[in-house]
Amino acid sequence: MEFPDIRKFLDYKNLESYLTKLVQNASWNAILINVGLIVIITGIASLIAAFISTTFASTLAGMAGKGAMGAGLSGAGMTYSTAIFTIITNSIGFFILGGILQIIAKLFGGKGKIADLIYLMSIYGLAIAPVSALLTILSSIPFVSCIILPIVLLISLYGLYAQLYLPIKIVHKFDSKKAMMAVGAYVAIMVVISIIITIALVASRVYPILQSL
Repeated sequence: MEFPDIRKFLDYKNLESYLTKLVQNASWNAILINVGLIVIITGIASLIAAFISTTFASTLAGMAGKGAMGAGLSGAGMTYSTAIFTIITNSIGFFILGGILQIIAKLFGGKGKIADLIYLMSIYGLAIAPVSALLTILSSIPFVSCIILPIVLLISLYGLYAQLYLPIKIVHKFDSKKAMMAVGAYVAIMVVISIIITIALVASRVYPILQSL
């Protein structure tokens, strides 16, 4: 197995031809290896970020007093929980999101294989994993997270092109318009799902409060 060259992904003009050549290497074994490496890289970064966050929280809490110390340690537990949740979601996310994208592609008349689609998605994920790991660690440092936010947003936007648009275009042999429509439908569905989850989480916290009134 060859680790994907991130420089190839930055060369957006030739990226489509590069991915077209790689798709012939698609297999479930290759996908599992890619996703496994992504989970290891980003998982370690998440745990390091959690350690940094809890260290800062504990230090500030100690300076503020014992009461704040307890609050700081409580927040630390949530931070580690978030890190573990990130590791779990990274391990299954490619398969769930790839499955949703595959269904959308089929609705648009696509004939490609889901393994080819998820493989190309995982290739980009693996290529960008070291950068994502670094940004995750830096974002745990107070005040630094605000500075790197534009970089995170830029990478996320580019991911729509490199990890969604091009794979679905190549695998399902869509033209540019149909590929853009499929990605747009995917994004819309993800937004709706996010809104539903957010409402459910807020409701789960608000409902007990309303009952106690």
